[in-house]
Amino acid sequence: MDFSFAISLFLKFLILVIGVSLGYISYKFVMEPYVLEPMCLIDSDSCVNIGYYNSGNSAVMHINPYGYSIWFDGKKAYLFNTVDTGVQCTDPTNYEPVYELQKFPHGWQPTKYVCIQTLTKIIKTYTDKNIKKKYLSHRFPDWMFKSKGLIQATNGDYKQQTGMKINPTDILNIMAKKNIINLSQLQ
Repeated sequence: MDFSFAISLFLKFLILVIGVSLGYISYKFVMEPYVLEPMCLIDSDSCVNIGYYNSGNSAVMHINPYGYSIWFDGKKAYLFNTVDTGVQCTDPTNYEPVYELQKFPHGWQPTKYVCIQTLTKIIKTYTDKNIKKKYLSHRFPDWMFKSKGLIQATNGDYKQQTGMKINPTDILNIMAKKNIINLSQLQ
């Protein structure tokens, strides 16, 4: 066996090992913590993805994986797609019952049902202005998923709804923190 062939083979093997090592290190210490985790592309159990339309100080947001929507009109916030309690509006094709969210010292909570335009019509007002849907991913600390729940009103009483971990307060605060809405005018 030729000595130069052995050195050449060793150098190729060494370059391969160094390349794989650098790839792993860059993935583990750069891509994973600074790109993939913040974008909720891996370990997405503690993530929420918010699809939203916004214009001025208003926004309509759909929260995945929970399936509920929030509309902030600049002054009030409304909660859509929650548990059906049988409340009907007089014109169900144009209006739907939603929870009006009211600000309390510890956050926003649903207080009463009101009838407002359907979610489809509200979204149409944004798309008619050529506003495109945007997306935002947010990772919450694991402890939040163990301690919080979406508050639902049932027969005048408030209780925790199972399966919902991130409540409207969290979503509105995220949107305000990202300067998408301004909550200072919330009534």
